[in-house]
Amino acid sequence: MLRDMHVTDDPARIGFYSGITESAFSLAVMLAIYPWARVSDHVGRKPVLLSGTIGVALATLSFMLALNFPWIVVSRFVAGLCSGNSAAVHSIVGEMVDDSNAAQVYPIYGLSFPLGTTIGAFIGGTFAYAPLKWPFIFRGSFFKTYPYAVPSLISACFTFTSVIFGAIYLEETHPDKTKANLRKTASSDITIVRSLEPPPSALTLIRIPRIRSLTISGFFLCFLSSSFDIVFTLFAFTPIPLGGLGFRPFRIGLAISISGIM
Repeated sequence: MLRDMHVTDDPARIGFYSGITESAFSLAVMLAIYPWARVSDHVGRKPVLLSGTIGVALATLSFMLALNFPWIVVSRFVAGLCSGNSAAVHSIVGEMVDDSNAAQVYPIYGLSFPLGTTIGAFIGGTFAYAPLKWPFIFRGSFFKTYPYAVPSLISACFTFTSVIFGAIYLEETHPDKTKANLRKTASSDITIVRSLEPPPSALTLIRIPRIRSLTISGFFLCFLSSSFDIVFTLFAFTPIPLGGLGFRPFRIGLAISISGIM
């Protein structure tokens, strides 16, 4: 996409601009994840999860329509801000499980990321340049102007569908926001006195040895995983004369999908 926009005339510098794009997303997630968690403590997990997911879908559509590099960066940054609601996802899972099912639930939850990587990479690689592959289906100037519109639309549709299913079937898990607790509070004459102390800050939490160790381990795991994904994609995309593999988008998506399965 960056090459097609002629962001730079030097193919060897595509990686620099790609890094800026991905860094914008990661930076936004880092800035937003703790505020999203605080908001979910006040309004509930479900509203935060659904609203953030809607934001990701809209940011994906904006990314699809991007006509210049700043537009791409802003779209990815907004997507990162909305993706900070992943904190609510972790809270939902933690509030749903107990000692009797934790060993089964957490592995299933952990499969969501590699499954999403597998399906997403395959969709992106398969439907990139869809008007050139299937001109009898994707006609018109819109698909010619936006050659990555089809995978973006598919991704946005998946996201909006997940919002619909979440709105219908996902139950609130926040202890103070569940329906049973609300009914109990409404029918009770007992006044519940809660602590007025503010929740601990991120700096306070990071001083706890176990949380600090977990944070450092998570940082290095994410660093290595993200570095491999981005560098491999650039290596596969770079032309052979410049030291790369010269893969087309379909082969890159297929390779990433296979790595997700493994």
